[in-house]
Amino acid sequence: RIETTLIGIMTSSGREAALMAHRKLQEEPEDSDIAANNGQSEGDIEANHRASSTHSLREERLPWNVRAFNKLFPNHTYAIPLLFGCIITSMAATPGQSFFLGLYTERMMKEFSISNTQAAGLFSVAFVSSAIIVQFVGRFIDRFGATRVIQVSLPLFMLGLCCLVTASNLWMVQYGYISNRVLGVETIDLCSRVTINKWFSKKRGRAMSLLGFVLGGQILCSGLFNTLMVEYGWRQATTLVALTSCIEILVGLAIIHNVPEDAGLGPDGVRPGQ
Repeated sequence: RIETTLIGIMTSSGREAALMAHRKLQEEPEDSDIAANNGQSEGDIEANHRASSTHSLREERLPWNVRAFNKLFPNHTYAIPLLFGCIITSMAATPGQSFFLGLYTERMMKEFSISNTQAAGLFSVAFVSSAIIVQFVGRFIDRFGATRVIQVSLPLFMLGLCCLVTASNLWMVQYGYISNRVLGVETIDLCSRVTINKWFSKKRGRAMSLLGFVLGGQILCSGLFNTLMVEYGWRQATTLVALTSCIEILVGLAIIHNVPEDAGLGPDGVRPGQ
């Protein structure tokens, strides 16, 4: 009986040990799977942390206006304000358009007692000069960028308008004509168009078509300018035009960037990773 009892105890203890060993074997894969899963989640967390830190560092390097736009409009791209900046900058070049300069003809003939031939000569010199100088403007834009060219052109453009306002002889009128044509249409407006071409690729056609509104706006501004000339005089009207153009150019410079890479974007304003 004692032997039988001992054998039973040993058998039962053996069964319990076998069951415990079997349970450990079943639990070990689960523990290893949990450990593997924990290791994978930690790796994902570390990768996400690196990505977030890289994104924050990239955001800090962006210009202030791009950062402000991304915070206010996270679901939109900076290409929208860029296009607006180019349009308003092109509008500032209105004093250089031929239909705008033509409004001065009768006033200049009366003011300085010049003939139609002399008035036509002023126009001819301005347009021929712009055709020659624009070849160098294109090179400057390629070398220094559109924004730098606009910054240099702004004071000279304002100086030309001031010469028209204070003109006491035909030389000042001639410089005003040349400055308005060369620095307005052939420089500032050209910079806006070049910037749009560099920013947009697939949507370039739609972006350039929006500049059609600029020509319509310039014609309307010319009609308003003619009304101001009749009411207040051409010198006072030109002063108002100079102030308006200066404000428009400054607003455009605060928005425009030469290429989308300067704003941390790709062509068409696409953000990295999209």
